[in-house]
Amino acid sequence: MEVSGEIGLYSGAELRERLLWALRRHGPQLTLDLRGVTSIDSAGIEVLLATRRRAQLEGGWVNVAQASPCVQRMITLAGLQHMFSPPKES
Repeated sequence: MEVSGEIGLYSGAELRERLLWALRRHGPQLTLDLRGVTSIDSAGIEVLLATRRRAQLEGGWVNVAQASPCVQRMITLAGLQHMFSPPKES
């Protein structure tokens, strides 16, 4: 799923609904393309974490396959790079 624009306090609720809809519609495995994200704050990171938690509750995962520099920086600063890595093959 492609996400673009700002992910933050004001846009986070709408994005959370879109991501949860995608999980319900397509199953609990979600790959995100965040190359088009121009800014992200802690509220945006919380949206990604909440989506990941929902996917895990249903036996799935959330993978950030592509990320803009600002997203990469925030994920790294928060120490979350391992949480949004591709799923390991069994």
